[in-house]
Amino acid sequence: MRPGRELLTLLTLLPLVACSQGSPGGVTEGSDSSKVFVQFTTTSLNRLEESENLKFRLELDRVSKQNVVVHFETAGTLGAFSDYDIPAAGQVTVPAGAISTDLHVNVFEDLDGELDEYLQIKLIDAGDANLGVQTTTLLTILDDDGVPFVEIEPNETPTTANLPGAIDYGIRYEVSGDIAPTVFDFFRVDAAQTCKVNVSLNPLSSSARIALNVVDHDGNLIAYEEANFPGASVTGTWPLAIGKSLHLGVAVVNEPTPYVMDVTGTN
Repeated sequence: MRPGRELLTLLTLLPLVACSQGSPGGVTEGSDSSKVFVQFTTTSLNRLEESENLKFRLELDRVSKQNVVVHFETAGTLGAFSDYDIPAAGQVTVPAGAISTDLHVNVFEDLDGELDEYLQIKLIDAGDANLGVQTTTLLTILDDDGVPFVEIEPNETPTTANLPGAIDYGIRYEVSGDIAPTVFDFFRVDAAQTCKVNVSLNPLSSSARIALNVVDHDGNLIAYEEANFPGASVTGTWPLAIGKSLHLGVAVVNEPTPYVMDVTGTN
């Protein structure tokens, strides 16, 4: 090879090498940079429980000439005290020529004292568009109807329970570890005003039977409730006068197993 031809060959190959390297800050793996990106503009939202229409904005990185149809799914603490209404799965459209659209969530007011509830919305597919980084958003509904409790823990305080003397509208005891069968753990609850105490007790085993003793301020047994079959929950409502205490005794009847107890108050 004559001198200079080696240099010419090298200069010819260099652009090919540069093109194969790609450009810095390229698109996310698996996405097409020619397509628009869509994502939520907020990561979370907290609201008091009251009738309201909430909006969660979905935004494109640039205007599209076509409709962008985005599919979503939801998860959260939906149950008997549901405070919001949205399909478990659905779709929302960013119209052609628009840069954003809103996903609507209806929140409903009630007078039930309950634990705070949450709703997570997750974008799962955008059809001919790409999903951006922010594909989930979280709505937390803060209950404002409950009666405040002052709770006093038992001698053997579960590590996951609230601190002694804590004031809350809803109490959750999550008890785990070596639970002795048929031995009652008592939890004392004081209310800031005369109210009804709502209790939901659930064993964390499908083969365990759970029982609840309810004892009044003077130590008198006012109720004994036991699950009808293994894995079933125990629920009940008992009155509590201001200045008095209610003692909730929990026992696992046939085997040692963890359990969860939720306590709320209503007028």
